[in-house]
Amino acid sequence: MNPNRKLARFIADEVQGAYQITLESDDGEALQVLATAQQIEELMRDLEELLGRDAEGEDEVTERLSMGDE
Repeated sequence: MNPNRKLARFIADEVQGAYQITLESDDGEALQVLATAQQIEELMRDLEELLGRDAEGEDEVTERLSMGDE
């Protein structure tokens, strides 16, 4: 199994009725995939959910710190 790599670049283009997503790692390796509109929507929902969870966690930490609880 390949080790995790850091994302260096993300490119999305519309091609022939689909979406081409290119992910490039910091070592220069690139992966290109085609996705449907439905797959892109699902990906966006998943990312929004992840980001929302992060924001909720940050809000809770900020609230605790502002109240003096550590």
